[in-house]
Amino acid sequence: MITQAPRLKVQTKKLNYLFSLFEEDYRYPANRKGIILPNGEEFVIPKNLYIIGTMNDIDRSVESMDFALRRRFAWYEVSADKSERIIEDKIDDAETKRKLLNAMRQINEMIADPNSRLGKEYQLGGAIFAKYVKYQAEDNSFNSLWNNHIAVILNEYLRGRRDKESKLEEIKNTYDGNLGSYGIYSAIYTLVILFMSALVVSVVRRFLKASTSSSPYRFSISP
Repeated sequence: MITQAPRLKVQTKKLNYLFSLFEEDYRYPANRKGIILPNGEEFVIPKNLYIIGTMNDIDRSVESMDFALRRRFAWYEVSADKSERIIEDKIDDAETKRKLLNAMRQINEMIADPNSRLGKEYQLGGAIFAKYVKYQAEDNSFNSLWNNHIAVILNEYLRGRRDKESKLEEIKNTYDGNLGSYGIYSAIYTLVILFMSALVVSVVRRFLKASTSSSPYRFSISP
């Protein structure tokens, strides 16, 4: 398991012909002839040896990644949407889980927006928001998550931009809006309740006004 696959490019020259044995067609037993090591022994790589590497495609070192390394691996993209399951698996509290997922989705929408001048490849994965578990016992757990992880990454994304501070503030407001309250869904729910309450009050006032201004019946008590 290689957690930073681009770093393997440094080793490609050292591996030399051994590197070609990574390919399926050159593995044992499809290829029974391996390579001869300096000590005279024959070396092969079995077909049941799996080499799994992970990488961040916005890593600056990826651009210069050795093509010989690229073409010997199958590539699978883990998008931000797919990584939501990390939050679902690691966060037990349903309300906290919902808040983190909402915050992650809305922040990633802002990052993917063309006006952000970032793009979908810069979206934050679920592993970042799942780090909340490290701070869940604290009073300011959501602030710790922001200060120690999310803000650090966003600062790096926006480094050198004139709108850095305003963009950070905009994203932070979105973050606080989801985690400090019930988020956008609660805001909509609150607006609906206020509208219905105002409507009921208006109807009651109209009814009372109509009933007091024109009464078709008069009642009297006779001895």
